Amino acid sequence: MDHQQESQAPLTVSRVPSVVRLSTSSERSARSTPAPSVQGVFATPPGTSPAEIIEDKQDTSFTHRMRAVIDIRCGKELRNRFSIHEYILCDYSDKLNGISVKAKDYRVAYDHCEEILEQLSVIAMSEVSSDIFEKRGCRTKLFSLIEVIDKAYPLVEYQSILRMTIRNVLNQQCQNHNVTSRPKNVKAFQELPLDQRLDLLNFEGAFAVAEEVCAHLLKIKCQEEQKNSNNFIKSWAQGRLALRDTDERTVASLVEWAYDNTTLEFGDAEHLYDIWTLAARLKFELLAADCMDRIFSAASDNIDHAFANDISLGYLTGLDTEQDTPSSLVVADNILATVFKHVLRDKNPPPKLSDLVVHALARGMDSKLWAQLQTFISPDIQRRLIDALLASKETKIEQDSTNGKLIKFEGQQEGRIA
Repeated sequence: MDHQQESQAPLTVSRVPSVVRLSTSSERSARSTPAPSVQGVFATPPGTSPAEIIEDKQDTSFTHRMRAVIDIRCGKELRNRFSIHEYILCDYSDKLNGISVKAKDYRVAYDHCEEILEQLSVIAMSEVSSDIFEKRGCRTKLFSLIEVIDKAYPLVEYQSILRMTIRNVLNQQCQNHNVTSRPKNVKAFQELPLDQRLDLLNFEGAFAVAEEVCAHLLKIKCQEEQKNSNNFIKSWAQGRLALRDTDERTVASLVEWAYDNTTLEFGDAEHLYDIWTLAARLKFELLAADCMDRIFSAASDNIDHAFANDISLGYLTGLDTEQDTPSSLVVADNILATVFKHVLRDKNPPPKLSDLVVHALARGMDSKLWAQLQTFISPDIQRRLIDALLASKETKIEQDSTNGKLIKFEGQQEGRIA
């Protein structure tokens, strides 16, 4: 991901930069990387010196962490893809770490299936002569893989169909005379143990078996992906994270930030809000907090700037384009339009921004803006806004009644509070 945007200062009242760089602070320290335990095939062999044990465990741990990658797929058709190390995601998100833990057993099985498929694919797609095939040990490796698939395939639900596939293709090779010595009949061939039937195959027969079984494993892999497309844990175990409602640039920014959390890149206020949305969804608490702080601070400054210079909120949010406001007083970014749009229209806007918008509207409401808001404002925000307006009205009545001043509310005649 090669972004050529220049780094600029954080969001201000006057403009929204194309790229923002976060300053490093003690609160934003470099993340620690916990070392996973070394078990199973990575266990230290007996008779190894202490120094070798430490070095071996460190190398194995690093290799294991570098090998575990999640393929993030985004966009409506999930065609855009970004790869990121699984441990990076887990370090930043307790939610994703919990999913990783739950998916561990599935991940081991899927990884084993992938290793079998990769090794078998190398043999099936190799273009070598029969002599090289034998010299490189391809025959021995192939038969070993076939026996594993036949007897101990990691996804046990496919075991029976794979056994049938192997037996069918072996029978076909016997009928096609792709054997070194032909049995009396097919039935006699079928009654032989699997290893003996494999040993009878010639070069052409062995290749045919590799191609057929490899094709069936690829079919199983596709079926598993389709079947579990909505199963978050199994999708994660397969090395996939689907974000269908998230665009490419948002995922790109999150991935870049994950590898260098001193830098956050975004193009405009809407992009920054999208990054916050994704970070909040994935529980990237550090990133979500930083995005929200930037959005809230810039929006607050813009609102203060507007009231100080008699600029209507309707104008700044794009609802009122007719106000004749001097260009020197116009806030030239789109932060308020973005914040107001999401707070007023979204089903569950962030409370921090909701409070900001409701209080600002209650402070600067007029009949024209209210008429525009009523056409699209969400019921919850509408209720809160009415409550805020009523509270503000009561406060004003109390203040003005103390001095006996004339007051006027929308839709009412002027009157004096006695």
